[in-house]
Amino acid sequence: MPTVDYHIEINRPVIEVFRVATDYKSLSDWQPDTLSVNMIAAEPIRAGTMLTLERRFMGRRTIVNVDIVDFQRNKLVEWRGAHGGFRYHRLTEFNSTGGSTMIKDTLNVNVGWIRFWYAPFVSAALKSQVTKEWEALKKHVESGAGMRG
Repeated sequence: MPTVDYHIEINRPVIEVFRVATDYKSLSDWQPDTLSVNMIAAEPIRAGTMLTLERRFMGRRTIVNVDIVDFQRNKLVEWRGAHGGFRYHRLTEFNSTGGSTMIKDTLNVNVGWIRFWYAPFVSAALKSQVTKEWEALKKHVESGAGMRG
């Protein structure tokens, strides 16, 4: 099971970072690989919210099904779901460090029986995509984009 652990510090308060990171209808503002988001149930966002995301991954369009299993405002979001044909679990933690926010993101993907051949490619692609997304969020939030008055 490939696991991607990623840490990033964003020089903005946790309340701002969390608001932008969990505004799923605006994901494409900072995640160019997100093509569309469909909220299926439970708005505002909370445990029990379901989403489908249409994304590009490894050069292909894929549907990501998301079940939010834990949501603690300004602290964490935990997802379970399926990305393409693979089951996954993702835990994203937000910690305030004064005026900055530390994010710790852990993504585990079950690639099933093809893990021996496919896992290294999936792992590398996931690491690249996760890195690109969090760096884009950092740039987006630190520039003031996405901040509503």
